[in-house]
Amino acid sequence: MRIAAVVAAVVGWTGLAALGVGLYQATPRQSGFDLELVLEAGRRWVAGAPLYPSLGTASATDLFYSYPPPVAQAASLISGVPTWLVLLALALVAVAGVVVVATRLATLTGHDRLDVALIVVATLPLVFPFAIGLLFGNLDVLVPAAFGAVLVALSGPSMAVGAVAGLALALVAVAKVYPGLVCVWLVVRMVRSEERAAIVPVVVSAIAGGVVVLGLSLLVGGAGPWADWLRLIAGSGSVGLLDVRNIGPAALVAGAFGLGESGARVLQVGMLGAALVAVLAAARLVRDPVASFTVAAVASTVVLPITWLHYAAALIPSAIAYALRARMSTSPGALLVAAAVVDGVAALLVPALAWLGVAALLAIPLLPNQVTLRAREATA
Repeated sequence: MRIAAVVAAVVGWTGLAALGVGLYQATPRQSGFDLELVLEAGRRWVAGAPLYPSLGTASATDLFYSYPPPVAQAASLISGVPTWLVLLALALVAVAGVVVVATRLATLTGHDRLDVALIVVATLPLVFPFAIGLLFGNLDVLVPAAFGAVLVALSGPSMAVGAVAGLALALVAVAKVYPGLVCVWLVVRMVRSEERAAIVPVVVSAIAGGVVVLGLSLLVGGAGPWADWLRLIAGSGSVGLLDVRNIGPAALVAGAFGLGESGARVLQVGMLGAALVAVLAAARLVRDPVASFTVAAVASTVVLPITWLHYAAALIPSAIAYALRARMSTSPGALLVAAAVVDGVAALLVPALAWLGVAALLAIPLLPNQVTLRAREATA
């Protein structure tokens, strides 16, 4: 099995790398453009130019820098590095983070860490939401590692693991905003006595990390960039949402029933409320930490008006945890995980199909004979 996994990994990553190089050399460039936006914002910061030159003129599906100021401020430190090199480094960090999470989850479920690591490395090029994020150079590829670290921290109290998980969550929440909903889930979940000891270090670290990042940003740049960013976000309420690439439920429903842009914006307000209710309910009512976390992760991907296909990569840790908890490779749970991966491929042609894969993962806890991480850990 290990030889087959190695061969599959070499073939998969070679193919993805070749595709990335070809797209990068195309005119105009077709890969790394999301990362280039960040690096260009870093260069503007160094030059003292406004971070948001498209303020007031941006469209939701246009390519422009819309991250909070700390991202550009951090990018200024590497803005002189060639984009292709930063793109490669981002990919290596993202993949390494997922592998580390997978090996830790393997230990908790009594699986061989090397076997799991090889399978994950071989599979990741085929997980198209993640692969697309790597090709684009989007910072979303770091979300799986952060979310996975939170899952690992939930398995038992550990100050070190909790601190790392909280810091990672804070960083992706500051950069991408939507992962912040998981912070809400953690705070509500913390009232459950059996998990409080594990969650407290994560929450404390996340809050401390967020405060430090915000403090440093204000220290080096003042409040001006943040005011500009808030005006950009406020102005985004009037931009167009009905785009085939936007798989947000509000946009899909509005498009299907001809409700128009105004209808999509109204539905998005309702979707935001529904996501918050789902997170609160999952935190208090769903006993299984993986299932509860998965609901929060899914809800986080729909809180913004635009939901891109690569947001689905946030569910990779849940998929790994569910696959490892399956008793047999042909069990219903494992088959649903495999179906979610295949669905990611189909979503390239019809982006809205991505929700079938999400539904498959959400259905796994409903299957009989599901084993929790702690139960398997106790018998490992």
